[in-house]
Amino acid sequence: MAVELKEVEVRPDGLIVGHDKIMLPVNKNLQKHSYDGYSLLNLAMIPGLDVDPFNRTVKSQKYDVLLCINGIRATQDEIRTINPRDVTRIDFYTGYDPRNPTSRFTLDFIVKIRDYGGQVVLQASQHMNRLTGSDMADWRMFHGKTEFGIRLEENYDTYAQGKKEDENISLTFDNGDMTISRNSKIEYNCAQSLQVKPYLVYRKKNETLKLTFAIQQQHLRQRRTDYERYLCLYDETRSNARISDHNDRFIPALSGMYQHKFNNSSYLSVFFSGNYSRTNQSNNYLSLEDILSRTHEDFYSGSATVQYSFGFLRNHNGIIGVGGKISRSEIDYKENESSSAPWLTTRGMQFIIADNWRISRSLSLNLMLGGNVNNTDNTYRRTSEFTFIPSLGLNWTITQRNSLNFNFNIRSQRPPMSYYFPEEKWIMPYIRQIGNPYLKSSTVTSTSLSYRNMRKWGYLEAFCSYTGVSRSVYFDFLCDNSREVYIQTFRNGRTFHDFSIGPRIQFKVIPQKLTMRIGGVWNYTRAFTYTSLKRHTFRGDVNLMYISGGIAANIMCSTPAKYMDALGIVGYVPWTLQMSLNYTINNFNIGVSARNPFMTTPTRSTAVLPGITTLCKSYSQRSNYNMFSISIGYRFSYGKPKKQYEDVQLKVNENTAILKR
Repeated sequence: MAVELKEVEVRPDGLIVGHDKIMLPVNKNLQKHSYDGYSLLNLAMIPGLDVDPFNRTVKSQKYDVLLCINGIRATQDEIRTINPRDVTRIDFYTGYDPRNPTSRFTLDFIVKIRDYGGQVVLQASQHMNRLTGSDMADWRMFHGKTEFGIRLEENYDTYAQGKKEDENISLTFDNGDMTISRNSKIEYNCAQSLQVKPYLVYRKKNETLKLTFAIQQQHLRQRRTDYERYLCLYDETRSNARISDHNDRFIPALSGMYQHKFNNSSYLSVFFSGNYSRTNQSNNYLSLEDILSRTHEDFYSGSATVQYSFGFLRNHNGIIGVGGKISRSEIDYKENESSSAPWLTTRGMQFIIADNWRISRSLSLNLMLGGNVNNTDNTYRRTSEFTFIPSLGLNWTITQRNSLNFNFNIRSQRPPMSYYFPEEKWIMPYIRQIGNPYLKSSTVTSTSLSYRNMRKWGYLEAFCSYTGVSRSVYFDFLCDNSREVYIQTFRNGRTFHDFSIGPRIQFKVIPQKLTMRIGGVWNYTRAFTYTSLKRHTFRGDVNLMYISGGIAANIMCSTPAKYMDALGIVGYVPWTLQMSLNYTINNFNIGVSARNPFMTTPTRSTAVLPGITTLCKSYSQRSNYNMFSISIGYRFSYGKPKKQYEDVQLKVNENTAILKR
């Protein structure tokens, strides 16, 4: 049986700092000023946690944090509907979590249990300077050990933002160089999505069974004009290209989870899911050359995972797990008079065995051994790969105020299915695109080291991390002089290196009211594609939070930064500023937010490859810049205190293998 640490530090601010986790009892002040799970986390400002309430992301040291509710894995929609008044405590696992032993970081909302009555949550958000918004209604009913609920959600965007981006492309051919300049202007835009999610949850004393069925319909229709200029030697040609895009997707999905608790350190968890996606796309380009393309895809996917964690001997926790996933895409693509019907099937299987060894009250070691088998079967070939995936974690509590954490792991990363698309397709004049059916999976090696010092006035933190991606995928262009086109494809390069280091400090300027966090990250990246590329940058950030009298005000600011991704694209991100003001009273909330108000500096990206150079400037007006929005939320419940929410997130963006333009 595992040994539990009894000695913890209870700080004046309520934080309970243990060996492998930080616990925060949620007081009335936090409950009063927050309106959902993300706002609660943002207000709490838990050490080591980075919360972005605008994009609804939670990270720690650049890693995604697994979110749970009462030990059960949660999703973004689920966190959105949490009532902060039901949350009694927040547990942030920086070490080992017996219910989720394979997660690097886990955050668990501990909420009250309900077995009678129900709850209704209504939320609406509308941009103040564009016709874009979302509406959500969630109704949950509780009866004994059973919970039934249904959620309706709609998102819409009918704003044509006008000028979108400027792009300059230089191409080298045998008969001379070609320079292409494009200015894009969106004239019509209509994007809508509707999602319906009924679900059923059944609980016993030590068991939980959850079933969810989701149906989503997406629609997009857009028209734009590209003002094009072609310069070859001394010949110049201008054209106004008319482009129209139409996309419809229908996605039904089924997902489930079963968990059985044997004791405080032994759990059996089973996860399974399946979905189908039907996509119809049409793209018309009318200019010097007319291109009419149609794409139809049927996409199927299913996965299952079984995981058992258990305590043995006096201070060990073991984990055994096995899981598998299969996906298949069948595509019918037509371009003018030509057509193709490629298909692709991917299979993956992973098994792990691990041990969390509590060496002493201040030191624990987590060792995991496993393997990952990937199989790819497409129109041209079939391949299989095996990757050894070990993991090592060390958590040392030097004193009650000082802790040191080290982690090392290796995992397999398969390229997106769309990168394998084996047929050539038109992208823009003089450029076509084709996937690479011979791509291999990458091996990702990650390691991190962090130190934290807790103080009465806040905390100090320093961390560094390294990620190496072997056989990283990058963009490559091949010149076909006979057709005077460049063909963009994907290839495996050498190792992509990403190193980061930075400090962070948090002050309680006015306890329980005003908190300020200041930090910065120096980042160095190096890629080996067709040549050696490297980039380094520093980005600082400031987060200021004020809460009082039901009002919560937040300002987040980041300095400009350069970046380089594994595909070989170098970019620049200007200053970013996000502000929000929320007022909460009882069960009603109203808030206003702004993103980069009155800023006009565009983002820039550059790609320099043999024979081709691209430079793009993008400015998303009233979206990423000069965006102002207002949100309203209301909830009411009937019966006894609420139970935890159960839901399954539908990962829409992963349910297709169509190669994006």
